[in-house]
Amino acid sequence: MNKLTLLALAIGISTMSAKADVRFGGGAHGGLSFSSFPDPIGEFYGMGFGGGVHGDLKIIEPLAVRVNLDYNRFGSDKTKLMNQFSVTDPQGNPVPFEVAGLDATMFGVTANIIGKIPTGSAVRPYGIAGFGIHVLSASDLKITSGGQTLLDQPSGDATTNFGVNFGAGTEFLLGSTTLFIEAKYVLVFTDNSSAHIPITFGVSF
Repeated sequence: MNKLTLLALAIGISTMSAKADVRFGGGAHGGLSFSSFPDPIGEFYGMGFGGGVHGDLKIIEPLAVRVNLDYNRFGSDKTKLMNQFSVTDPQGNPVPFEVAGLDATMFGVTANIIGKIPTGSAVRPYGIAGFGIHVLSASDLKITSGGQTLLDQPSGDATTNFGVNFGAGTEFLLGSTTLFIEAKYVLVFTDNSSAHIPITFGVSF
């Protein structure tokens, strides 16, 4: 390979790098999430909350790759759980009791592609789609009455499942800082498929 060829190759690589404008970044995010678990489990869960961190790799101006680490928690409806049980004294009379536990958690690691709409302004809508691994678990079920534990039932081992997600958002450029809000549909391939819809507020640097 002669010097002229090497020079042309160097110029070509330099031009490609300039066009790609590859940049690394990251930040944190959090918000609310709405569960969509299969019945009959789903009737005991509703809105939850979550958050996490993310790392970004901008390839070209409208295209980026984002890796998310997310944690979401969904508290069980204790009133509905209490309706599933009854506690009585030796004479058969009902006694007050409390139910705790069965709060569901979901930890996910996902890789996502973000496609941005170049608006020429500081506000840019985008679409997002990705896939990853999700670990689902729940806290133990406990029933107590008068300070005594009547039932302490383990919820079982956590499960690890593959999942996909897709959604849309809008980012707001503030100098070197980017704020964003997005909504996604996260589908986890459990036996009957579990899903949730996080609405997330985040910041990237």
